Amino acid sequence: MSDGLQATILVVDDHEPSRDLAREILEYRGFRVAEAGSMDEALAAMGSESIDLVVMDLRFPGGGGEALLRKLRENDRDARLPTIAVTGYAMKGDRERVLSLGFDDYVSKPIDTDKFADLVASHVARRRR
Repeated sequence: MSDGLQATILVVDDHEPSRDLAREILEYRGFRVAEAGSMDEALAAMGSESIDLVVMDLRFPGGGGEALLRKLRENDRDARLPTIAVTGYAMKGDRERVLSLGFDDYVSKPIDTDKFADLVASHVARRRR
């Protein structure tokens, strides 16, 4: 199945099995995937690749998802880049809290593989319009 629209998704998570799962799901759907396990790696990837969307955990070395989101929003080139938080926070109110930080969407772990891929595809398609 290929609905990746030739988009590159940056997956930022310090937990390698979580990155592996996200990469496999997204590559199956036709996306190219760049990976990072820390803030420094994420910023390096942003500088060396054309990224269409960032999927990130809220906790990783170097500041976590909130800090990376702030850096992206401060940079003119990346300010409108879609961002999806993928997190273990799944309590009542967590979705609203995460979205209030400025993320475009939220997915709780464990992820539903079909819904996750569809969500990413919808944000990429929306960005391309």
